[in-house]
Amino acid sequence: MSPRSSSTSKALVGGLLALSTLCLLACSSGSRFAPGTDTGSLGDSAAAPATFTEMYTTILQPTCTGCHWPGGDGPFQDFSSQSSAYAALVGVKASGPSCGSSNETRVVAGNASESLLFQKVSEANPPCGSQMPLGEWPLSSAQLRLVEDWINAGALND
Repeated sequence: MSPRSSSTSKALVGGLLALSTLCLLACSSGSRFAPGTDTGSLGDSAAAPATFTEMYTTILQPTCTGCHWPGGDGPFQDFSSQSSAYAALVGVKASGPSCGSSNETRVVAGNASESLLFQKVSEANPPCGSQMPLGEWPLSSAQLRLVEDWINAGALND
């Protein structure tokens, strides 16, 4: 290898290292979603904390209302409107055939790991019943993070 090609190779390797470092820094910039996660219509994660409006319109309404409405398969939780969904979740003890005797709380404001909603969407074997959404693909990592962030931020009705 000539001195010139060796110099060119070193410059190329140095440039690639610098680019890799910049990519790593950009990926750890504080977004609430994992780097490379397709957030779809979940909005700009760095701009504002998770809200119930965002969670309802991007997850609960399109994913859960097919079953969770007064005439559906899961009528013990009414997600047919944003206000009824919030009223059915925060601080409410579980009901229904699978979880009614569990003494679990659907959403414990400020504590996603103790919230049945988060357990049922994030665990293959939740404490009662089945993983949700039932019979569908599990929520994406971005969607799970949105649910978790909203609960941990106090589960406000905003």
